[in-house]
Amino acid sequence: MSTRRTAWHYFLGLLLTEKAPRCFEIIAEAPVTLALQHMDWLLLRRRPWSGPPDRGETLVALWPHLPRITIGEYKSDSRQYRRGEIHRLLGYGHQYAADHADELNPGDLAVALMVAARNEALGDDLRMLGCRERSLGGGYTRIKGLAFPMLLIDLTAVAACDHGDYIALFAHRSRVPADARSWWYARYGTPTEDGMDVRQMEEFRAMQQRYLSSLTIEDRLDGIEPAEIARVLKPEQRLAGLDAEQRLAGLDPEQRLAGLDPQQRLAGLTDADAVLAMPDAVLAGLTDAFVDALPDDVRDRVHARRAARAALR
Repeated sequence: MSTRRTAWHYFLGLLLTEKAPRCFEIIAEAPVTLALQHMDWLLLRRRPWSGPPDRGETLVALWPHLPRITIGEYKSDSRQYRRGEIHRLLGYGHQYAADHADELNPGDLAVALMVAARNEALGDDLRMLGCRERSLGGGYTRIKGLAFPMLLIDLTAVAACDHGDYIALFAHRSRVPADARSWWYARYGTPTEDGMDVRQMEEFRAMQQRYLSSLTIEDRLDGIEPAEIARVLKPEQRLAGLDAEQRLAGLDPEQRLAGLDPQQRLAGLTDADAVLAMPDAVLAGLTDAFVDALPDDVRDRVHARRAARAALR
């Protein structure tokens, strides 16, 4: 884990604390040793697995695979897994095992790596370590060949399989269910357990943008005065979904043509319409033979405009 806890870690810790099965205790920022090192979470099974109906409300397929003690780490979408970080996670396991050697039985300790999405760096590290993967389905993979049993959780794949899981907030560009949006919004302004304003945490803006991007345009604009909309949406967002007539509504002819070069202004016109688009000075210079060859209605309008111009001179 990095030396700073980000907003991503804080809110995912809240989600796990609230939505995990009640037989688990989630300890955030658990010290690895007396030195200033911290795991993201220590997931402790405080009593035997109860099974249904208490499956928790998030990552429901994960909890049955966890032993008595699991060291959990998360890599967000904005701070993805980097090469070599698996060694740090395994190192936490070794340090925890060393400090609790008299308390651990075989199979008591495992590590779990949650990633917003798998990337090339993670795949390279697993291959370099000679790991074997066994898919458990739904975004969960058991990694074999390491010092400790390891579970890899691809949150994007989990969210794709379980469309109602709150975990979509922490995945890569997944559709966020309404309940998850409401859950985050109700908590984003609350202070952390040590009194820190969560809005001052590293990467809070990235997580806030993740929340906003999950909203529909209607939700984002709800309650906003029309005059304020221009400050909220980019021009292309304000125009999206409008047909040509709606985009041009309220504009006078000069505004509609502003910024267009002559060819663009005449694009799509028939030859006859293009003649009528000419200024009066140009019409006055046309030969009588050319004008007489125009359609009757166009010819009459050209004659009328030429006569009106001549009368003014």
